Amino acid sequence: ERGGLAARCVSALLDKGLRKEKHIRAVVVEVLGRVAVSAGCRQSGLARKIGVELGEKALADKSAIVRSKAPKALGAVAACAMRDAGGLAGRCVAALMERGLTHERDCNIRALVVETLGGLAIRAMNERSRFVTRIDDGLADEALADPSAIVRSRAVEALGAIAVVAMQSQHGHVADRSVSALLERSLERERAGHV
Repeated sequence: ERGGLAARCVSALLDKGLRKEKHIRAVVVEVLGRVAVSAGCRQSGLARKIGVELGEKALADKSAIVRSKAPKALGAVAACAMRDAGGLAGRCVAALMERGLTHERDCNIRALVVETLGGLAIRAMNERSRFVTRIDDGLADEALADPSAIVRSRAVEALGAIAVVAMQSQHGHVADRSVSALLERSLERERAGHV
């Protein structure tokens, strides 16, 4: 619709919804993720606005409840924008890796980020996107060395899934890197038996 109703609704959610109490902010983040996916290619400017705001605000929110909703929402935006030349998917991935993995204090949220990044890497291979190597490196370098066994175990699962898809889709170098990381970092250095 050309009247801009969708844009006004999104602005209201971003400007006012993300200032409410934490449970409402958490719902707003979920809703914005769904709106961004619906906007997709038809209104890429709207999807971009949502993706940038979620990356900057939702992942940095003071409430863990709100931050826990951000990985799925940002992952959905990134998956939708994989073929977009404007770099939205790259910004979402960078936000997930930096704020969601490197700077996040809560191990359960870091585990959610690892799951999301693993799914995005697989999507990137299917879409022939360049993000797969970047994500694979981040999971191997950071997630496998995470202080939390929960996060490390999710990283092992994610890298295993990436390696399987990589072998099936002619991304042999990605499979090699994933397997090497699992052998050298997880098998040789891992302390937790269940991991």
